[in-house]
Amino acid sequence: MRGMVEILDIVDAKSLEAWLVGRPDDWAWQIARRAALRIVPAWWASCIDPQGDYDAAFLLPVLNVALIGSPATRVNFGAEYFDRVANAALRVDKLAEENKVSDVKLTSAAKAISATIFSDASLMGVEHFSKIVDHAVVAIKLFYADDTHVSDRVHWRVVQNDCHILVNEGELPQFPLFFDVDAFVERWTTLKSLMPVWQDNTHESHRTPPKEDWSFWVRWCDDLIAGKPISADLVMAIISELTDEDWQAGSRRVNARIAAIESRFAAAASYNSERLERDAQDGLVRTVVETTLPADGLVMARDRMRDAVEWLRGLPVSGNMCLADILADELSEVDSYLHRYADVPLRLYEVCLDTKLAIEARQREGEVPEHDSRVARFLRQLDRSSSDIWAEDEQVARTLRQRSSIKFNRMNEAEKERLVQVTHMARGESKPDLSEELAEDLANARDDKLDEKIRDDSRYRLGSRLLRFRQLNRDEVVKAADDVSKLGKGAGAAWGLADFILRWFV
Repeated sequence: MRGMVEILDIVDAKSLEAWLVGRPDDWAWQIARRAALRIVPAWWASCIDPQGDYDAAFLLPVLNVALIGSPATRVNFGAEYFDRVANAALRVDKLAEENKVSDVKLTSAAKAISATIFSDASLMGVEHFSKIVDHAVVAIKLFYADDTHVSDRVHWRVVQNDCHILVNEGELPQFPLFFDVDAFVERWTTLKSLMPVWQDNTHESHRTPPKEDWSFWVRWCDDLIAGKPISADLVMAIISELTDEDWQAGSRRVNARIAAIESRFAAAASYNSERLERDAQDGLVRTVVETTLPADGLVMARDRMRDAVEWLRGLPVSGNMCLADILADELSEVDSYLHRYADVPLRLYEVCLDTKLAIEARQREGEVPEHDSRVARFLRQLDRSSSDIWAEDEQVARTLRQRSSIKFNRMNEAEKERLVQVTHMARGESKPDLSEELAEDLANARDDKLDEKIRDDSRYRLGSRLLRFRQLNRDEVVKAADDVSKLGKGAGAAWGLADFILRWFV
């Protein structure tokens, strides 16, 4: 039988416990988990002093236990989930007991986070969960004690909102943590500027890498606050690949490993059959082809395309009709791609498909004979070449399945402006051909009236290349931190602007 308490009557642990009576078992831990996660952003910011110094030894274990308890993980772990939660929670408790941080509110909050996630793993009862929520609310209040807008009532109003959503939706992770309580978000926005992340610690005057890069954690907290979906695969990879030894070794190792995992996921999701490298002679960036298509398979597809073009051009004039003249533009485009992208399966696939579609469209308009056997033969050759490339090159198939257009559409105005800036930087570092392609892709990506396929392909290719520029420059900064003269022209803080592009692919 459900409790008689109404949602608006939930103002403390006792009333929450009464409301949860007879409700689904997982509602208690969903509410408790979100209460604990609300502490994380403010708690982390409070660990940073005005000079940007922080105690990583205390900071990292709490972030570890919070990550393990994030919405992406609970349904994916087996028995090892409990061991990982327990180990991380015990480290937090030990640090708190050893008074590694003298601030009482930090210790209280850290223990609240730890206890909530550990209780979740231990599957304790509703009464325990409601007490954890109360503990979390008290801990949050400590952080905002000087803010008259954040009262007990405000804290419990957020919990009431969670209860409303559970009644209507049954799930909480996809909703913002704080709803309309601006004081929480404003405090986090102000304080996170002190976080040690790449772009905040790398300056144009001395292009050296920061002591550590906490960018992943800042983005993770931002996503938690906003209720944005967090990649379960990425979170699970971080949790499963980082060992207890890594976490105990300290934040420098952990953050470096997380950066490598995140880059691996982004690169895999944005694969476009190429990599970028800097020419040692002129310092400009060029593209280098990478493909899984066997050399003989690519040669066969390419030769078939060349043979088809030459065959069509060699046909005799029939009456007043010369197919080579009628299809001159299409044949020239295929020639151009065969010359410029002879070793790039994706581009050859695209020109085959685009040319075939263009000719079929002209047939419907009556500009090209619709039932001409010679045109049909030419189209078959293009179709066979594109089909072979699709079937044999797994990276082409993956690229064509995974498009970034949806993420592009979700960019805010600031991100759109950053995209223009980052593309301009990339063009400044590129050889002429690559620079022109970047400019063309940016124009296409922003043109909502353009053919959808062309627009989406441009968005994907642009994001993929900018991501590789970002990584190329970061690698160079790390490699040449003690010798500025070795760096490429665009290395340094500016490439931190491209971090948001990671979200297109992760």
